[in-house]
Amino acid sequence: TEFTTLSLPDLPVLAAPTLTGVTSAGVTVVLPSQPAGFSDYGAIVGYAITASSSAPSWCDGCVNSNSWNYSETPWGSMFASSGSSWSGEPGTTYYVRVAIKDVFDRWAWSDPTEFTTLSIGG
Repeated sequence: TEFTTLSLPDLPVLAAPTLTGVTSAGVTVVLPSQPAGFSDYGAIVGYAITASSSAPSWCDGCVNSNSWNYSETPWGSMFASSGSSWSGEPGTTYYVRVAIKDVFDRWAWSDPTEFTTLSIGG
């Protein structure tokens, strides 16, 4: 009996998120556009804010994060980090990445976008 082994689809390349509204208590993250050709394989989409420029394990070392089921992801929308728990410090540099977990339990991470929270007082 012959059979063919199908290969897994390539993970998408994600655009780094854009940011608006940096404050002492966080930032507003703008999700990228939905990657083409991946709708049948996506499971979870989210963003993670960490103090490290390296891609985290979800969400090891996060000071803030948010995630959605792939089919319910609000692609291209803005989300304030203040809308969920924030454990970052004012005047500190952080990195935000967008991630996709596929139905095969693989993760794809965008490049990081760096920002520094505003200092309080001064």
